[in-house]
Order: sequence, then structure tokens, then C-alpha cells
Amino acid sequence: MGAAVLMGVSLGASLLGCGGDLSNQIFLEDSEFLAALPSREVFQVEYVESSTTAEVEAEDDVLLLQTTLGAINSADDWLELTASITDALRDLVPAVRESNYREWGPYDYEFLDSPPIYLKVEVTRSLNGASYTYNYRYSTSASGPWIRFFVGRHFIGETIEAGDGSMEWQLGAMGGDGTVTVDYDLRDEMKLLVTLDDATFGSDGPFRARWYFQRQPDGGGDLEYYAWTDFNPSEGTEQEELMAVRTRWLADGAGRADAMLTDGDLFEDYDAALVQCWSDTGALTAQLTDPENLVPTVGDPEIDCPFRDAAAVEHLPEY
Repeated sequence: MGAAVLMGVSLGASLLGCGGDLSNQIFLEDSEFLAALPSREVFQVEYVESSTTAEVEAEDDVLLLQTTLGAINSADDWLELTASITDALRDLVPAVRESNYREWGPYDYEFLDSPPIYLKVEVTRSLNGASYTYNYRYSTSASGPWIRFFVGRHFIGETIEAGDGSMEWQLGAMGGDGTVTVDYDLRDEMKLLVTLDDATFGSDGPFRARWYFQRQPDGGGDLEYYAWTDFNPSEGTEQEELMAVRTRWLADGAGRADAMLTDGDLFEDYDAALVQCWSDTGALTAQLTDPENLVPTVGDPEIDCPFRDAAAVEHLPEY
């Protein structure tokens, strides 16, 4: 089940009123606080922009494109779910306004299939406005007590939105387990590190994963991730090998993936490398392994790949 379907937000039509001068300046400052909360509009991992390029589909023999597209879909589901928390405030009016502080709520919030809960959000900025901290608390009653479950910090760049920071979703506080963490840098081309540590929702999970994504200026991308695949199913052991994969692609969808293979029943005593490259239609153009002949050799990566050089995973925490 995609993570994006696990949560919905129900916002009451009537919110707490706000006293004081509701001038344009106040609303402008409200928007500045909200700009420090990353939005779904920027929190996206995608392979190619469907508006300009036909969707790429992996052919059966292009394993690393298949796993890459699956990793992109999974990472983006978690980003959509996480951004639904930060985006929940954008149409709401703060209940408390101070010069360097805003508070929203309490308002209705729905989590999984549980009864509606109440949410309260606090955002504080530094005196010079260079950093913002935010925390989200929930309760089963509009009067509390309040339990913190989502925290983050944002440092502004050239604009408030174009900054960097991190957020952590503490699932144990909401009856689940583990954490979802997003470290982000929006100052140039977007960079995202999404980490799931034994993340559990109700009966779903635990999920454990790491993804690092960087959008390229030309519209392509660069993704690092881990994946489990059984390269030796004929043995019947159902032991899967671990792949650490670095995939890079152009705006037209042509790409290259370099994978390091470990563990399982095939790579207990040694590590192996697999390179696959494909065209803008997802057709295999080159394939090579080290040691050789683990799979049939196809083409030449130095000639038939959009990226001639190999690239390894370098931004991911250990699996």
C-alpha cells in the first residue's frame, strides 16, 4: 500500500478567531512563517516530467530501471505523506500571533482509521529571522494534554522557501513505531535525504529505507537507494541480495545505474558490481558485471551509456 493513502487531514470549517490588527503586514508575516514549512509543491521525487517527456517504462531485462522507478514511487509516497502535515496549515489562520511566534489550532485531524484527534502547531523564528523551528502536537481532546510527534528546523537561503533543514516524524508518539526523517536542501537544485527507521503505521510496517535524490539543472535526476533482490531464486533459499544503487538519468529518460551487490546466498563471500544503461524508451543499451558473466554482457558502458563514468552511493546512511 502506498504511504500516501495512509493519512488524511480534516480541517474544521470554523477555526479559532484571531484578535488584533489583521493588516496586510500581519498576513505577510503569516506567509513568512508558512514559507518555512516545506510544501508538496517542492517535495517531489520524479523520474521525468510527464508534461514534457513520455513516461519511461522498464523492459523486462532492465532490472535496475525497474527498481529505480519503484524506489522513486516509494520515496515520493513518503514525501507526499510528510508534506500533507506541513501543508495542512496553509489555508488556516493562526490562533496566536507574536513577533517571532505563531500558533495554529487546535483543529481536527484524521490519522489512519482512528477517531479524529486535535492538532496544535507552533512555529518560532530567530530574532534575525534566519531560522525557524516548528513542532506539531496532538491530543484526543481540544484541551490537551498535548503530545509532540513532528518537529523540524528550517534555515532560510536567498528566500525563506529556498533554504535547507530537516524534519522528523516520531511515529511512536502516535501509536506506531520508528521515525521518518527528511533532510532537505532547496538552495540550488533540490536535494533530499529520506530515511525510514522501522517506521510502522498500525499493522503496516515496519518500513526501513534510505533514499537520496538530487534534481539536475537539465531536468534529469540522481538517485541513491537500497533494494533487495533474489539473484539466485533457483536455489530455493529465498535469501535476497542487497543492492546499493546509484542511478542517474537525463531529462529525456535515458539513464545509467551502478549497483553494488552484497549478502544473500550468492554474495556471502564476495561483492559484485552490476552496470545497466537504457535508452529514453527504457530499452537496455549496455550491461556489465564484475566479476564478469554473472549476467550476459550487452554493449559497452563507455560507448552506449548516457553517463560514461561509474558512480557509487555516497550520501546514504548504512542500511
